[in-house]
Amino acid sequence: MALKMIREFVSGAREELKKGKMAKRKLNPRWKARETVKALRNNLKKKKVESKKTAAVKKSLKGKKKSKKKNMLEREEVKSQVLKAWNNKEDDYESMMGDDLLVELTKTLDLDEKVEKIMPTLNGPLIGTHKRILFIHRAPTGFSKWKFKEIKEFIYDYITCIEYKKKRWHGRVIKVDIPGDETEFDDCHKEYIQDFCDYVNARMRAVKKHQSNRKAPLQSSSNDNYSKLERLVRFKDKGILKLTNNFSKRRKKS
Repeated sequence: MALKMIREFVSGAREELKKGKMAKRKLNPRWKARETVKALRNNLKKKKVESKKTAAVKKSLKGKKKSKKKNMLEREEVKSQVLKAWNNKEDDYESMMGDDLLVELTKTLDLDEKVEKIMPTLNGPLIGTHKRILFIHRAPTGFSKWKFKEIKEFIYDYITCIEYKKKRWHGRVIKVDIPGDETEFDDCHKEYIQDFCDYVNARMRAVKKHQSNRKAPLQSSSNDNYSKLERLVRFKDKGILKLTNNFSKRRKKS
């Protein structure tokens, strides 16, 4: 107890001495001048930091405003394409897609990609473009309310077959076949199901035709090289051309 009392007394005495020294310093004009200079420097530093922060915030806000304007314009364009493909039925637009799904669609579409056909289904719309089919999968969150889940894509190169049929409990169903996978879309709209399947089949045929046209020039070029070699051999046999040993070696290799 005695040691504790002594320690407390010593610490108290030291604090009083410090306070006394500080009081004497405050009376000194040099100390006052130093303190004022320190305060001014700290204020200047704070103002510089704040100005930099405000400038960075303004730049970010400008970029966000521009991007928001661009996104709004893109959404309006995609919405007009959707309504055109849906025969301008604005009353059914909210129940079929809504603005939430439209935002996700604008993100996934390429710059040169346009909505050409739409097929409403039970779990979300099927959207046909000139490149692929997009299925916007939505999940129910309540009475007549939907939430975005995911987007699946089906590229025309990989689709082997598309067909529709009637099922007892699922209504009209579209089936899309891809190597190693079959997907079915239930409760499709009866007015648009035939038109959508015809559109996809036409796109598949166009893709196959384009691929065959690409392969054809390669075969023709190889045939042309063979015909040129035959002509050179005839000229050699007739004595018109005098060819070196290098040609005979190349002919043997070919």
